[in-house]
Amino acid sequence: KTEYDIEQIVYIRADPDQLPHTIIGIIIEPGAVRYKLSYLGDIFTLYNFEISKEKTIILDHPPADEED
Repeated sequence: KTEYDIEQIVYIRADPDQLPHTIIGIIIEPGAVRYKLSYLGDIFTLYNFEISKEKTIILDHPPADEED
């Protein structure tokens, strides 16, 4: 069993807009599972750690401390 299912709505963790993507395919490989996602005709292939069932954002860099 995979973590996500076909036709499930997920979000790309690094997407600042947190747009909903639909899983349209699952690729099972030795040692890895990748998911094919669709949004408005665009197709993305990502690993499970790159997507989430809930909206979430992973920042490349932590926010800088504000100076007084």
